[in-house]
Amino acid sequence: MSVEANKSVVRVLIAALEHGDFDKMLSTLEDDIRFYVIGSSRYSGLFNGKQELLDKVLLPMAAQRDSGGYTEKILTLIGEDEVIAAETRGKKTTLRGEEYNNEYAYFFRFRNGRISEWRCYLDTELLSVTHD
Repeated sequence: MSVEANKSVVRVLIAALEHGDFDKMLSTLEDDIRFYVIGSSRYSGLFNGKQELLDKVLLPMAAQRDSGGYTEKILTLIGEDEVIAAETRGKKTTLRGEEYNNEYAYFFRFRNGRISEWRCYLDTELLSVTHD
């Protein structure tokens, strides 16, 4: 697929993540997705496959946001060949009333028009102090 087509997939993923539409988000991923989060937080490490990503990262984090939901905006989106890089900013309030406003650098690798690898760089200290 083209770089522009891959960028469109990333836009769909971020929008689905923002709205908590995990089915749509997971549809952009290969079944054997490798999701990596930098650092040593509870959510850091390598997660293999859609189900592990959902069970160990997405659902636990979503369960901790208040009724105001979550916003994530793409600031920069660039690509070359099968790799797309995105700079984003996310914002939510946790159930404990703590502001979680983080910045992310994502690197996505594509295979067959879907994301096969997703690497996430963020402020893991902020993640650790605001999430169980």
